Amino acid sequence: MFNKAIFGLTLASEAADRLFSNISAITAPDSSFIATLRALLRNRLPQDEYAQLNCRELQIPLSRIEGASIAECMEWFAPETILRLPENGHGITIVHTTYSAVGEKMLEIIKANAGQGKRYMSNFKRRDDLQVFYARKARALFYTDEAERNTVIFMEKMELKHFHALQMMIPKYLPSLFGSGCNNGNSRGSTNDNTNGLSVSGSSSSFISSGISNESSVVVNSDASDDFSITSSSITSNGSDDTKPVPKPCNPLQNLL
Repeated sequence: MFNKAIFGLTLASEAADRLFSNISAITAPDSSFIATLRALLRNRLPQDEYAQLNCRELQIPLSRIEGASIAECMEWFAPETILRLPENGHGITIVHTTYSAVGEKMLEIIKANAGQGKRYMSNFKRRDDLQVFYARKARALFYTDEAERNTVIFMEKMELKHFHALQMMIPKYLPSLFGSGCNNGNSRGSTNDNTNGLSVSGSSSSFISSGISNESSVVVNSDASDDFSITSSSITSNGSDDTKPVPKPCNPLQNLL
């Protein structure tokens, strides 16, 4: 398990913020997710579209939630601002809590009232595949919209190790960009889940957060029989390391090297 914040990554630098201004993050606990997102989307996201990671910490007392209506709770948990994106937008939102009791109540309300056939978030499909994948590591519910451009993750209590582990399934959160999602639809990019250094295969997967070859990278590994772990790894251009080398970056990325 790895519960240490990761900063100082090339793809999360000020220069990267300028070059990848259409791939951003709001209130993320460290730089790892935005770096991974930029590494994966740099050749997939059109310049006139944007992708954003949004981390929302729910700071509402349990007593207030228990005394509120379902409508009030859903407005707190899933406001329209995170559910309805512009046509050129792609989103990953993580709604999380600090206290397990609050998170448990949130998940209970969300599961009973949100998703296809329900009153709230009716245009979102609950992703049971993702829930099962993470079940042994964290309590969370995953919902992806019909356009497969927006995924909302509700997590009982998020620690850094959970935040890092969630990055392994980025292609599953944005199926319209990867063609890897809930309806197996064709879209931009390969339909293979092994993409840009991120492999998704059964119960084991990994990602590279720096996204740049010939540099020291941070790799997250998950296995059904063990906890999530992060190790440092040096990726060489000839792929001598066990980790698959990242494809050569496009021209904007080369300016960062």
